Amino acid sequence: MIESSIKTKHENWLTDVPNYEDRLSLMMKEIETTKMMQLLETSKCNLLCGLKESDRSLSNLKLGE
Repeated sequence: MIESSIKTKHENWLTDVPNYEDRLSLMMKEIETTKMMQLLETSKCNLLCGLKESDRSLSNLKLGE
């Protein structure tokens, strides 16, 4: 009886582990995708700030002339 219970639990564990590994892998990919999207948004904001700064500098030069 105990042996049967242990075998059943072991079989369940053998089927559960790959499922958990797959879920974990998917979650890690989603985290990586989110990080990449955040990096992209940060880069876009930095580019926009740089362009605005350049525009402001050019406007100041024109006003100074």
